[in-house]
Amino acid sequence: MKPILKWLLAITAGVAMVVVILGLFTLGARPTRAWLSDYLAGYYQSEPQYQVQALSMEQEAIRAMEEWATPIENLPHCEFRISGQVTMNNGAPIENAEVKIYNVGMFNSGDYRYTDQNGNFIYSEFGIEICEKENVYVAISKNGFEPFFIVAEPDHVIDVSLSAYSSY
Repeated sequence: MKPILKWLLAITAGVAMVVVILGLFTLGARPTRAWLSDYLAGYYQSEPQYQVQALSMEQEAIRAMEEWATPIENLPHCEFRISGQVTMNNGAPIENAEVKIYNVGMFNSGDYRYTDQNGNFIYSEFGIEICEKENVYVAISKNGFEPFFIVAEPDHVIDVSLSAYSSY
């Protein structure tokens, strides 16, 4: 019998707490509701400060393009170009040396170039986003030679002489 009385007492206390909480909420919510209703009614009854104009879907699309997008032909197109030659200390060209270009900017991706039989390489990018690019990080390497690292700016010519690893 005691467990049943405990459950009844717990249920009664729970219901009483819910009634008290809802009563307090009602007492606080009614004045707030009346104040908000008066405030919003006054807000929406005043004169609008702008005029609404109905546009067709085509007019809306044109307006959106004019506001948010610049046509590609009106944007500047820039070129970022670096070139150079990779040689040994004695002046002989190094063929197939790896020239890794790490882009500095939004995407830190890299691109590879390899030197030709004369040790020459060329890297260029062309586009709209290139105009803000100030420099790239360049790593030049070849098996058997010490690597070379440099930060290159646009139109930079890199002439590098790589040193062969010394065997102690």
